[in-house]
Amino acid sequence: MEIRQLGPQIGVEVRGVDVKTLDDAGFAPIYQAWLDYNILCVRGQDLTIPDFIRYSERFGPVTPHPSKATRHPDYAKITMLGVNKFDAEGKLRDEIYRRGAEGWHTDGAYNQAPFKATQLYALAVPSRGGNTMFANAYAAYDSLPQRLKDRLDGVIGAFSYGGRRAKIRPLAHEDEVGGAEGKVATELKLCACSQVPVRAQAALPGKT
Repeated sequence: MEIRQLGPQIGVEVRGVDVKTLDDAGFAPIYQAWLDYNILCVRGQDLTIPDFIRYSERFGPVTPHPSKATRHPDYAKITMLGVNKFDAEGKLRDEIYRRGAEGWHTDGAYNQAPFKATQLYALAVPSRGGNTMFANAYAAYDSLPQRLKDRLDGVIGAFSYGGRRAKIRPLAHEDEVGGAEGKVATELKLCACSQVPVRAQAALPGKT
């Protein structure tokens, strides 16, 4: 197993391992690398959906995403990104392709118990472009001047699934929009908002 740091503040890459066959001793350094560097990339895996779920559950319980429209029909714990992104003529549907990809966000911040992590498994990788960017919020907070840290003490942030668009206009019902977009819009109306301290940090054993 080779574990290589990708950046000074975030990101680590793991090579030379098959996650399907890892025992607890073999998994331990991978889990610790994730705790230390926040983003973990394990190269060269060939996983079935049950394999992927079993590996994901080594990090903690896996819960279905609120959007039922993008869930796998047989595996509720799996969200399929890019579903229905082409119309009947084969043209890319921009509203589907860009959904969730236009701004910085933290997955699951709208939950009363925010997500511990998000696990991704790429089925198709473009030869160029298509990059997903990540930021280290721990490092961002640590770099703030003390006067700004003092201002954040006690500040409460409100998070809702759908972001600001869920607040500034009524969301359409499924029969008004149709298809997956309509289902997502309907579900957004049912998602509760969470309120947590802006300066909250995840209490993960082993994370320094």
